[in-house]
Amino acid sequence: MRVEAKNAGRVAAIIYTTVSLAAALTFFLLTLLTGHYTWVARGGGAAWVFLLSMIILMPTVSAAKRSQGKAERLTDGTSIQPAIKNIQEGSTMAKDPVCGMQVDEAKAAATSTYKGKTYYFCAAVCKKSFDENPEEYAQKG
Repeated sequence: MRVEAKNAGRVAAIIYTTVSLAAALTFFLLTLLTGHYTWVARGGGAAWVFLLSMIILMPTVSAAKRSQGKAERLTDGTSIQPAIKNIQEGSTMAKDPVCGMQVDEAKAAATSTYKGKTYYFCAAVCKKSFDENPEEYAQKG
């Protein structure tokens, strides 16, 4: 099943429920083989293993599947795919000194010149941060 934003929750629920059931069944079978536990202890222990597995896995798997289902976005909300395409086409790239992203110099959202050097930015918000404190970011760039 392909993970998309609309079905990421369902995929995550299937994964963490299946893994939790497998852990509970494994616990039940292992205690059955040892023979040292009563049926009530086996059932209760399996229930605890299931619940604890769900508590541990639910937030972890859900977050991973949600992020996998979403398209990556830049700070200004635009898709990251055009930036990847520019890199693949061999455009002249520069590093945004604020966020560190690679920016196509010809298609940069904004530019600033500081001490004779031009800096390229992926978004207006990065340019604004740079213009407020250029010395800090110029050293990084």
